[in-house]
Amino acid sequence: MIILNPKYKKLFTTDKRYIIITGGRGSGKSFHITSAMNLLTDEADHRILFTRYTMTSADISIIPEFKDKIELMGRENDFNVGKAEIVNTRTGSEIWFRGIKTSSGNQTANLKSIADITTWVLDEAEELVDEKIFNKINLSIRTQKAQNRVILILNPTSYNHWIYKKFFAKYLAYIEIEGEKIETTTHPEVCHIHSTYLDNIHNLSETFLKEVEELKEEDYAEYCHSVLGKWRGKVEGALFEEEKFTYFKKEDMPKTKSDAVLGYIDIADEGDDYLCAVFAKIWDKKIYIEDVIFSQDNIDITLPQVSTMVNALNVDYVRVEGNNQGGGFIRLLRQTVQEDKVLMVKNTQNKHTRIKLSYSIIKNKLLFLHPSQQSHEYKEMMKQMFEYKKDGTSKHDDAPDAMAGLAKFIQVFLPHVLE
Repeated sequence: MIILNPKYKKLFTTDKRYIIITGGRGSGKSFHITSAMNLLTDEADHRILFTRYTMTSADISIIPEFKDKIELMGRENDFNVGKAEIVNTRTGSEIWFRGIKTSSGNQTANLKSIADITTWVLDEAEELVDEKIFNKINLSIRTQKAQNRVILILNPTSYNHWIYKKFFAKYLAYIEIEGEKIETTTHPEVCHIHSTYLDNIHNLSETFLKEVEELKEEDYAEYCHSVLGKWRGKVEGALFEEEKFTYFKKEDMPKTKSDAVLGYIDIADEGDDYLCAVFAKIWDKKIYIEDVIFSQDNIDITLPQVSTMVNALNVDYVRVEGNNQGGGFIRLLRQTVQEDKVLMVKNTQNKHTRIKLSYSIIKNKLLFLHPSQQSHEYKEMMKQMFEYKKDGTSKHDDAPDAMAGLAKFIQVFLPHVLE
């Protein structure tokens, strides 16, 4: 008997053309898709094309997984299993196994010529890096005999992959797993199913679970990527690179009194701007970005938050951009914290110039909180940092500008720290 995770019920109920299945190690993607495709053949008139970019000897590499599910269902008599095809003998529906790349080159033309394909499954879809190949096969899935499905199964890779750009980037939304915001999509033609080892934990060995916990402790970014299934990588044209930043854990911060505690606030002016308040503690020329406020809420919410943090961290000075709404924010903040701690700055350079001029300081001198200890707002701020582009065409510049302002403030206030 096979019991499917309720998350995968949508494989059978959705009427959308594209089904994208993502997840990390141990998430059960392969188990569910092989089970589901076997079950789909119980409907007549289905011809399922199951592909990988490279597939050598399907009878050794992938067909055993399908046979295993047939045996679990106790239905060996209902299927005829060959070296490259499986046929449901009750309905006549078929599963064909093919590789896209062969020793003589890719066989896109041959795959396109297979008649009456109702479902195309692209397993390990991250390996197909040429979107043109996908498009050619995709356009050939157009039979009227049954519902057409194009199913992509993958471990998320880089933001630069065509799958992310085509199906996620412009339709981005999030689900939360273990406090992490995992990418999903609102694309109108996509049904997205995301699972992790937590959805399959009862089937995993103690050894596997121990390895997962060790990875979580030793390399949290890799844990988020390879286990929780987050997309990662440098955004094309990005100014800052995640892997080149330096991180710290709270328990590793010095226990002695800091040399200074400084803050910088970039005020949200209008539309979808963020208020970005960053606070740094400085010891012996090391600058720790300890806490942030990164919010699109109005001043009635953000002002008390800033006031509380300035007092809680015993900030020496906080510098606030006085442009536009900044002046009013400063006046109100001075009523709730020690007045002479709040300094105004009016910037004359455009934001992109300020950010580029502070690039070296931000990258080489600032230490950021370890991702496992970051709040949601801290994580959102860092995400905006890594999406900021060298040409200044980014949607948001609030986080990079606040960081540039802090760098400039430290440069003026404590020049010896940046020597």
